[in-house]
Amino acid sequence: VTGADGYQIWRHTSNELASALQIGSAVGLTYDDLTASHGQLYYYWVRATNALYAAASFSVSDSGYRGLGDQTGLTASDGTFTNKVALAWPAIEGATGYEIRRNDSNDVGSAAILVASTAATSADDVTAAVGVQYWYWVRSTNAASLSDYSTPDTGFRGIDIPGSVAATDGTHTNRIAV
Repeated sequence: VTGADGYQIWRHTSNELASALQIGSAVGLTYDDLTASHGQLYYYWVRATNALYAAASFSVSDSGYRGLGDQTGLTASDGTFTNKVALAWPAIEGATGYEIRRNDSNDVGSAAILVASTAATSADDVTAAVGVQYWYWVRSTNAASLSDYSTPDTGFRGIDIPGSVAATDGTHTNRIAV
């Protein structure tokens, strides 16, 4: 703004200037809000200042948010369970949920959503078929943002243990029938 020698930056989590707080000031035309929480939507107002005139009127608001951090650390079990593939991942700051995708090839673009939203940091794929290796991805979500998908991890369901094993006891002289 012509005549301005600085700017005040104000912020609130709702579009209410009356309860907004000044979070900083800038001499230039940009300001980085490093105190914003990941994925939280904020509303911002700016007003010009100079030495003669304390502060001008506020700008109209604009909203913005800091993205969620990269989702990492997904693990999928490799044959550990005969009835599921167990999945786990670390929590991401600001995430309120997680989306999990699965595919039988390493292509997240054509992967099906296995779990649309869960607040937990683990899930079980009980629909995995025996003898199929799957690729899994997870991304964090909240009301304002989505993270990128994690690096995939492969997992598969274990083969059931054979049951009802029986061996003959002395029935044959040349063999044991199993």
